[in-house]
Parts: sequence; C-alpha cells; structure tokens
Amino acid sequence: MVTVKESLEQIKGQFLDLFGSDVTDVRLEEINEKDENEYYFTVSFLIPNKDA
Repeated sequence: MVTVKESLEQIKGQFLDLFGSDVTDVRLEEINEKDENEYYFTVSFLIPNKDA
C-alpha cells in the first residue's frame, strides 16, 4: 500500500516533469475516498510569474 506522503511525492515529481523546476509550493487541498483502496487527491501548486 502506498502512503499519502509517497503519493504526494509522486504527484510532485509528475508536476516537475510537466512544468519544469518552476513548480513551487505544492499543496494538498483535499483527499476524497473513491472506495476502500482508492482515493482522489486535489493538489495545487504555483508557477512564479517571470514577467512581473
């Protein structure tokens, strides 16, 4: 079984793969149980505005 912490680290790694090292401040917003062994994670993150 994968822990919540391990799942979040995997999600963060996927964000880094998609958006590069600009991803900062990854936050767990909520966890919803789909069934006994499956969960939905709502995660947010920031990408700094380089134009500002």
